[in-house]
Amino acid sequence: SAHWLFVCSANIVRSPTAEMVARKMGCFATSCGSRGRSTISGGLVVVPLSWQLYEWADVLVCMEQEHVLTVLDLMKAKGLKAETAALNSASDVVKKWKSAFGL
Repeated sequence: SAHWLFVCSANIVRSPTAEMVARKMGCFATSCGSRGRSTISGGLVVVPLSWQLYEWADVLVCMEQEHVLTVLDLMKAKGLKAETAALNSASDVVKKWKSAFGL
């Protein structure tokens, strides 16, 4: 089974929720934040994006276009191996999962 990595800004709501749903669907999944600090209250990102997480992932799902750009900046010198997809709405997430799992 593929390893799914979900990326949002601070790893507080969106990516952990996507991780939980993916795990309930039987996937290997984890989540992280693309920023060193959250803009919500100035608190630290729960799990920051790292090279180790990127290497672990077979599929990298970014919740917004800005997250894709952050990932591309981080991986610029390393080369890309994970599929990236900017998800703009909940329906995009559902379509992506249905397609990935043949639902």
